[in-house]
Amino acid sequence: DSADSIGRYSDLAGWWKMDETSATPSTAVDASPNGYDGTVTAATGAETGKINNSYDFDGTGDFVNNQTAGLLTAMQSESSFTVSFWASASSYQASDPAVSIRNGTDTATLFLFYPYDTIGTNGARVYINSTSVIDESTSSVAADGSFNHYCFVSRSATDHELYVNGVSVGT
Repeated sequence: DSADSIGRYSDLAGWWKMDETSATPSTAVDASPNGYDGTVTAATGAETGKINNSYDFDGTGDFVNNQTAGLLTAMQSESSFTVSFWASASSYQASDPAVSIRNGTDTATLFLFYPYDTIGTNGARVYINSTSVIDESTSSVAADGSFNHYCFVSRSATDHELYVNGVSVGT
């Protein structure tokens, strides 16, 4: 689980493992060299995760808040970036983001990722600067309680790709 093993540790804007062992974590520690720790609100910790422990976000007022100016500057200045995470849920709602990166309460959100399952369709939506860049219906988004790996890659302002469990599901 070391970024050094893939040789890109110094290139990370942030790396939040979210595997702290406390049942009531107060800080999501940034394992990158940047130290962009976040404040945990309402989530519980020390749950069994895909790798080590995990946080439990139940969708009701729980989040990690990171108001580090350096992180926002890094996200705003890059058109080439990757956001990835493991998630497990018995259901996803199309209106509840799994990952939201925003500048305070600014409605022009920098990045939103919604895995969803609704009657008759599963899929994922990704927004950058409040503009939809991917909206894919795919059976790859499984809401069955198993862990899934989501990875969004932005190669440029117009070249984006979404992977679910290592398989490209949309561009």
